[in-house]
Amino acid sequence: MISIGNVLLARGLAALAVLLLGTPAYASLSDLGGFGSRTSALGGAGAAWGAGPYASYANPAALGAVKDKRLQLAWGLVWARPVFLPVTGVVTENAVTSDAAVGSERINSVKTDDYRDTLGQLLGASIAIAPSSSYNPTLGLTIYFPLAQLAYVDTGEPYVPEYVLYRARTQRPQVQLGLGAKLTDRWHAGLGATIAYSLTGDAFVFLQTDTDKPSSMRFSASLKPKIVPYFGIYFGPNETEGSDVTETPRAGAFSGGLVVRLPVEYANLIDLHSAARAFGDLAALDFAFSARSTMFYDPLAAELGLSFQHSETFRSFLQADFQAWSSFEAPALKIENPTIEDCEDAGGNCGVEISESDNPERPARDIIVARFGEEISLGSSTFRLGYSYRPGIFKGNGSGSGNALDPDRHTGSLGWGKVMNGFLGFDSPFRLDVHFQYTRMVTQKIEKSDGDEAGTVGGQKIGAPGYSAGGEVWGGGATLSLAF
Repeated sequence: MISIGNVLLARGLAALAVLLLGTPAYASLSDLGGFGSRTSALGGAGAAWGAGPYASYANPAALGAVKDKRLQLAWGLVWARPVFLPVTGVVTENAVTSDAAVGSERINSVKTDDYRDTLGQLLGASIAIAPSSSYNPTLGLTIYFPLAQLAYVDTGEPYVPEYVLYRARTQRPQVQLGLGAKLTDRWHAGLGATIAYSLTGDAFVFLQTDTDKPSSMRFSASLKPKIVPYFGIYFGPNETEGSDVTETPRAGAFSGGLVVRLPVEYANLIDLHSAARAFGDLAALDFAFSARSTMFYDPLAAELGLSFQHSETFRSFLQADFQAWSSFEAPALKIENPTIEDCEDAGGNCGVEISESDNPERPARDIIVARFGEEISLGSSTFRLGYSYRPGIFKGNGSGSGNALDPDRHTGSLGWGKVMNGFLGFDSPFRLDVHFQYTRMVTQKIEKSDGDEAGTVGGQKIGAPGYSAGGEVWGGGATLSLAF
C-alpha cells in the first residue's frame, strides 16, 4: 500500500506541475531598471522626469505634462543574463526531506546555471484625449512581453539554495494602463492600473495498472483577471523651461515625482484528486489535496524622485524607493490538507499517511533602494550614467532553516541617446536610446547552524556546512521613441 501511495503522490505532483506550466503570471521589470533605455541608464530613476511613452508605468501623473505632442510611441528591446556562484559539496537531502538517516545526509551540488535569460519587447504609448482642455487628460499604455516564450512558470526549489527573485519574475507579460492630467502649470496627478491574473484549477487523475484499460485525466480551471491601482504626483518644469520628451529643460529647471504602488499577489489554487486501481477489482485508493502558491509578489512601494537641470549640459536624478517586502512569500508550492479517500475495503485504515508541505521560509524585511543618474547633453546627443543600490530582502545570515537567497546588489549603467528628425519620411522628431547595465551581487558566506530543520541533534540542515551566494547580471537594451 505504501508503495502505491508513493506512486500516486508522485503522479499527482507531476500533474500539478503540468498545470502550473500554463499559468499566465505577471512579470516585473523594476529589477532591471524599469521601462526604456533612458530610465535604465539612469539607474531606474524615472519617477521625476516623466519617462516619455512609458510614463504609464514610471509615473502616470507625468502623462499630462506633454504640451506640444499629442501622440508618443516607443518600441524597445531588453536583455539580461544572470550568472551565479556555484554551490558544491552541500547537504541536498536529509532525514527531514528524504529517507536519509540522521548523520548520513546526502551531499551533492546545486544547479545554479539553469536560470533563464531575460529577452523581451517593450511597447509604450501615450495620447492626449482632449489636448485643448486646460487639464490635458492623457492616456498611456505600457506593455512588456518575453520573446523566448509567451509565459514561463517555475516555483523553484523549496529547500536547496534558490535565488527566488531571479527564476521567473521577468518571464511573464506585463500590462500597465495610466491616466494623467494637469492640475496647474506645474502640478500633475495620475492613476495607473496593473492588470494581473489568478488561477483556480481542479484536476482529476485515474491511473490503471492494467494495460488493457486506459488511464484518464480531467482538468478544469478558472482564470480571473484583477486590477490593482497605483497613484502618481508629478511636479514639472513651467512653460519657459520645456518638458517634452524630445527637449532638454533649460538651466535651473526642477522636477519631482512620487509614485505609490499597492501590493500585488498572484496566487494559484489547485485541487487535485488522483486514484489508481492497482490489483484487479479492489477498490481504488484515492488521494486528494489542494496546493497553493504565490507565484509572483510585488510589494507595497513608494518611489520619490527629484531631477535638477544644472546647466544646458548637466542634469542630475535622485530617487529613493521604499519597498515593503516583509509580507513576501516564496513561490514554492505548498500542499495542504492531503487526504486518502474511499478506504472502506481497508476498514477505514489505508495504511498510508501523507504529510502537508512544511516549506522553510526565511523572514523578509522592508528595504529602501537608492538610485542616482546623470545626463550629459552635447548637441543632439546625450550621454548617461546611473547607479542603484538594492539591499537583499531577507533578514539574518541564512544560518537557520531555508535557503532562499537575495544578496545585496550594486548596479551600474551607461547609456547614449540621440534626437533626430524625419523618421521614415514623417516630419516628426524621434529619439534612439541604448544602454548597458551590470549588476554585482555582494557575496554572502552562508554557514549553517547545528541540527536539521526539525531540530534533531546530530543532523545537518539542507545547505550544510555552508556555501557562498552571489553572482552578477549582464544586460542592456535599446528604445526608439517617436512624438507626433
